[in-house]
Amino acid sequence: MKEKRKVELVVISDVHLGTFGCHAKELLHYLKSIDPQHLVLNGDIIDVWQFSKKYFPTAHMKVIRYLMKLIQKGTRVTYITGNHDEAFRRFVGFEMGGFELKNKLLLLFLIFQSLKISSMHFKTMKFLSLMLGHRICDLKASFFKNQHVFPRFRKC
Repeated sequence: MKEKRKVELVVISDVHLGTFGCHAKELLHYLKSIDPQHLVLNGDIIDVWQFSKKYFPTAHMKVIRYLMKLIQKGTRVTYITGNHDEAFRRFVGFEMGGFELKNKLLLLFLIFQSLKISSMHFKTMKFLSLMLGHRICDLKASFFKNQHVFPRFRKC
């Protein structure tokens, strides 16, 4: 068996299980190729608006079963409600094992594609940090000497 790619975070959105246009087989193939630490199901995974007991193919059920298997193996799964998920909103706050149901989730990642940060990127980072109640207090000089040290953020 091919080794699974280890991934810290995977965000999947708008799958619409239970509809004709859903690509459940492709999604299942992708899920089986990765080993995520945290899986975020970003709304509209099951299409409640279009849901019908008459149409829910085996491939769609296999996706749900595989998600359950990921939870059993220790993957943290966060389901964020979407516009087609209003039926789930009354259960917001529900947690069981590695599964949680939320209305929103704040994810913060700084991605550096190279060690050269233009003044525009730096201004954008500064703006985002101010909007989130942080400020860039200290940017290590070693960062600019091609050592992989990322800026430190500290709550001010």
